[in-house]
Amino acid sequence: MALEAEKIDCEIREIKLSDKPNTFTRLSPKATVPVLITPQGKVIEESLDIMMWVLNQSDSNQWLPLEGSQQQVWTKSIINKNDTQFKPLLDQYKYPQRYPLHSQNENFNEALEKFLLPLELLLQDQKYLIGDQLTLADVAIFPFIRQFAMVDLQRFNQNALEKLNQWLENILSTELYNQIMIKRSYWTE
Repeated sequence: MALEAEKIDCEIREIKLSDKPNTFTRLSPKATVPVLITPQGKVIEESLDIMMWVLNQSDSNQWLPLEGSQQQVWTKSIINKNDTQFKPLLDQYKYPQRYPLHSQNENFNEALEKFLLPLELLLQDQKYLIGDQLTLADVAIFPFIRQFAMVDLQRFNQNALEKLNQWLENILSTELYNQIMIKRSYWTE
């Protein structure tokens, strides 16, 4: 989304994870997606790092908070909490067969209590996580919230998450999101 939002020209290669091309694994031994190779040949293998690289090139939509601002503190906090607390719960909830020590129900409830309900409260008086415009915080965490919701959409929708659902729908209905979510053929060498 950041690449599209900032109109940074790039070649997109869709990778079939069950049949990764050799060129891909040579360039990125970690072999996870996404991967960005900059014009200077630097390999960037994390979504947030890719977004930061893009926004340091251009931030015409003002997704980055001002350096030293309260919004910067909140942005870092939300993203960190997503990455360190919510993402593990998402994995456990989404793939219960891999994590037999906790029930799917326990994982859902813990995610609800520790992450989703605090976001719901945050969104009571604003459209997006840091205010009334889309920012880095929203774009960085919404894919994880979307994945979580899609595990059991009915259950997600039944848990008093009206503002969070609206926030998610706001992002999913943007022209920007719909421009990037097109089906591509898998890249082969």
